[in-house]
Parts: sequence; C-alpha cells; structure tokens
Amino acid sequence: MREPSYFGRCSPDVRTFVVAVLIAALVSCTSQEVAPSVPPAAHARTVSEKAPCPVTLPDGSHRAGDPAGLGDLGYGNGPLWVALWPKGRARATEDNVNRRGEIVMKFPWDRGVRGHLHISGRRIDAGAPPLRVHLSDYGLAGFQATALVFPTEGCWEVTGSIRHTDLTFVTRVTLSS
Repeated sequence: MREPSYFGRCSPDVRTFVVAVLIAALVSCTSQEVAPSVPPAAHARTVSEKAPCPVTLPDGSHRAGDPAGLGDLGYGNGPLWVALWPKGRARATEDNVNRRGEIVMKFPWDRGVRGHLHISGRRIDAGAPPLRVHLSDYGLAGFQATALVFPTEGCWEVTGSIRHTDLTFVTRVTLSS
C-alpha cells in the first residue's frame, strides 16, 4: 500500500519546476550548518563521519535530454535514474526531522521504463528499523518524486525497483550540527 502523497498531481510544466526547486534545495541545504532542535529518535545512533560507508557518488547520468532535471547529481543504469546528494551524503537539518525523530529527505527519480516504482532500504552499518517511503502518483513513467524516511542517521543502502529493473545506491545520512 502506498503512503499518502505530499506532492499531488501536477502538469509536466509544474513537475519540471518542482524538480528544479528540489535540486536547488538539495544543493543549498548541503552548505547550511544548522544545529537541529529536534533530537533524533531514541533508537538513533550517532554516526562518525570517519566510519566506513561505501557511498555511491553522483555520476551525472540521466535520460537523454534530462527531462527530470537530475543534472550533475544524476546516477542511473539506463532504465532508472535518481538524483543523489553531493558526495553521497544526505546532510539533514532540523527542517528534515519529523515529530517521530526520523530524517525525511527528498530523492527525485526518473523512470525510463513503465511501471510503479518500489523503494526499499536498510541501514548497513548498524541495526535500525527499515526505511519508509512516501511516494506520490506520477503515472507509470518519467519523473517520480519521493521522500525517504530514515529512522536513524547512518549508512543506508537504498534500492529502487520497477518490474525487472533495480537501481541500488548507498548514502550516508547525518544531521548537521
């Protein structure tokens, strides 16, 4: 069952605008150093930036013409792409922490194959509850907005799947201090 939508249905022009805003927010948020006022959930573990985490780096790949606006942050395998955070690190601020203490980060996807996107994830450097996902209905192909809900900071492996196509990446999720 899909989680409630935060994004709603939009025209292609509005979707393009939303993607541009998301990418701008991704880039601008990484340079902010704001101390979170909402503490992470009690089960969260503090993550050392020096702990090993084999992050996946953006390689600038995207569908021809880049209709989803992934740009230099794109990463994909031909039929499926995602915009990753710079340097493989999703740096959250207090604005990304929900009332449950979870970290909510946006990851835009582009689907070159038809089908519904399914996303799963797990923390690979320590135990944690599984990743949760908020998906909206953007049809069966093209741009797909997602909000990934990380229960804790840490090193996370995320896999997006459509039919017989999978795309996996690793990202380090941290709260800025």
